[in-house]
Amino acid sequence: PIVGGEQTGELEYGAIVALLTSQSGLCTGTVVTPRLILTAAHCIVGLPDLGGVTVYYGNDLQTDMRVDAVGYGSHPDFDPKGHEDIYDYVYVLLGTDFSPPDGFMLPITDQDEWDEAMQKGSVVTVVGFGEDPDATNPVTSLGVKRKVDTTITKFSAEGFEFFAGGNGHDSCQGDSGGPALIQLSNGSLRLA
Repeated sequence: PIVGGEQTGELEYGAIVALLTSQSGLCTGTVVTPRLILTAAHCIVGLPDLGGVTVYYGNDLQTDMRVDAVGYGSHPDFDPKGHEDIYDYVYVLLGTDFSPPDGFMLPITDQDEWDEAMQKGSVVTVVGFGEDPDATNPVTSLGVKRKVDTTITKFSAEGFEFFAGGNGHDSCQGDSGGPALIQLSNGSLRLA
C-alpha cells in the first residue's frame, strides 16, 4: 500500500491509473500520452494474452471507468528472474484516447531536469492503488488511490536507479509500477 499517506482528492493525479491483470493482480501505472501508460514490467510480462489487462481510471476500481488494453511491450533486457530493476518497465497501449482531467504526467525530459531534481534528500510523491496496512483488513483496502511524500535516500552505484521511502512513508503491494513524482523549480511535476 501507500504507507503513511492519504487518499487522493477528487480528480487529483488523474493520470495515475490502476491495472488489473489476470496474472499478477493489481498494479499502478501512469498515463503519459492519450494511449500510452508506463508501468512495471513484472506486472505485465508473461501474460498469456492481451485480454488479461484492464485499466481503471478515477480514485478507485469503479466498474464503469475501465477499458481493456490492446497491447504492451517491455524493454528487451528485462529479466523477471534478475535482481536489477533498471529494465523493469513496460508500456501498455489503449485502444481509445484518454485525457486526464489534470493533464498527462510527463517523464523527466532531459539531463538538466534530472540534475535539478534528482538529488539525495529530494522529496518525491509516490501514488498508487495498493492496500492500506493500517486498515482493519488490508486486502479489502486494495484499489483506492493514495499518495505519500517521501525522500530519495540513495542511488545505485551506476546512478541509473534511485531509492526512496522508509520510515513509515513508502509504497507496497498493488503500488508496483506506480509513479515517483518530483517537482521542478518551475512547479512542474515530472515522472521520475
